Amino acid sequence: QQAWKAMFEDIDVLMAPTTAATAAPVGATEVDYGGGVSAPLMDPYVRPSGPANLTGLPAASVCTGFDRAGLPIGTQVIGRPFDESTVLRVARAAERVVGPWGTHRVPSLPG
Repeated sequence: QQAWKAMFEDIDVLMAPTTAATAAPVGATEVDYGGGVSAPLMDPYVRPSGPANLTGLPAASVCTGFDRAGLPIGTQVIGRPFDESTVLRVARAAERVVGPWGTHRVPSLPG
């Protein structure tokens, strides 16, 4: 917590990936990063959000793009302790840059 506190002396927010992978196929038990590298399914979805969760810092996740398959890519905005208002303002600005992502059609499940 002290290291995070020191970091926020110089910045207002930190933007980082929400997850290390987009959605895995239904029934998958591992995530393939390519090049023969894979990880247990939950690892890329839990690890990136760990710092905010463990330190109690305010954070928000927003869609900031789409992968080649059309699946959403999230970015988390992490802020100073008790500065939720800045986190939410930056998250909203990031959403505006992406555009009306709610109109994007995500591929449907097979079958």
